[in-house]
Amino acid sequence: GSGINAEYGGSVLPQQRVTSVTSLFYLAAALQQMKHYAQAVEKLHEALLLIDKEKQPQHVTITESDIRWLLYQCYYALCDFDNALTSLESINPKSRSVRFYMALGNLYKQQGIERSAVSCYK
Repeated sequence: GSGINAEYGGSVLPQQRVTSVTSLFYLAAALQQMKHYAQAVEKLHEALLLIDKEKQPQHVTITESDIRWLLYQCYYALCDFDNALTSLESINPKSRSVRFYMALGNLYKQQGIERSAVSCYK
């Protein structure tokens, strides 16, 4: 057919280059919502490469932790639990929330790492 996939060579996205952290993050979030997790992961890795180089405007609040949390969600949806765990473990300890510790504890439990799981739930 002549749907959107045919227009973009099988990809959901136009082949235009996205070069800002904010745009990459929101593009990845949209891809995640459409269940295109692998493409979202790709865009999130691009955002991580740019985040240190790009001086974001004051009103923009996309952090490395935000990117890594979305990366965790995508990897989890792909059943790539090792990378999901790595994404969570690399979130800055100062940025960790209750939601973070619950997710990390659940991943540790799923991986059979009981002692670490228990410490996350405390």
